[in-house]
Amino acid sequence: MATPTTKTNRTVTSGKDQLLMAGIQKDLSSTKSIPLGGMTYTPATLTTFIQSRIDAANEVVTAKAAWQSAGKAYEALNARANVVVHDLKQFVIGVFGADSHKLPDFGFTLRKKVVLTPEQKVLAVKKRAATRVARGTKGPKARLAIHGTVTPTGPATPAAQAAPAASPGPNQGTLAVTSSAQAPVQAAQPAATPAVQPIAQPPVPQGPPAAAAVALAQAPAVPVR
Repeated sequence: MATPTTKTNRTVTSGKDQLLMAGIQKDLSSTKSIPLGGMTYTPATLTTFIQSRIDAANEVVTAKAAWQSAGKAYEALNARANVVVHDLKQFVIGVFGADSHKLPDFGFTLRKKVVLTPEQKVLAVKKRAATRVARGTKGPKARLAIHGTVTPTGPATPAAQAAPAASPGPNQGTLAVTSSAQAPVQAAQPAATPAVQPIAQPPVPQGPPAAAAVALAQAPAVPVR
């Protein structure tokens, strides 16, 4: 029955194999036969077998480095080749045309033209319109008609003053409403008008009418209070 092996780092295993070969040469060099794993080894053949595993580990390291280098080289070449193939396709289309049957000779596929029936065209137009409505897509003119709004953050405007009460008409009466919690408002008494003192007139001299008019015109003016 084979003994299950445990995966170990190749570097660690190679280091242990070096110790094995040193021990065989030092302590088993005089042994004629060593039965191991269903086979019989001599110290020399056993040392060769252990050395073969070290050589295989080194080959893996070399092959891995070569594989990584080859992978990088392929990626660089693949990028260049893609550009060349793309330009070659455009060149072939330019020479023979996009619908030419020469394209399959290069491995290029022909462009498939989809011909719609009138019913399919009408359905496609309706579907596009419904999609625009569902997505809220707007044309350039509709977008120009949309404007943003800004909420003012300044001080609040004072409340509007109450409008004066309309004067009652000739056939309407005025109803005065007073609150029971306030004292009745007394009617304002008109201010007393000061008595007007009579203005003393200068004596009119007796004489002819012309002389009396001249005397009245020369009389000093009395200020009115």
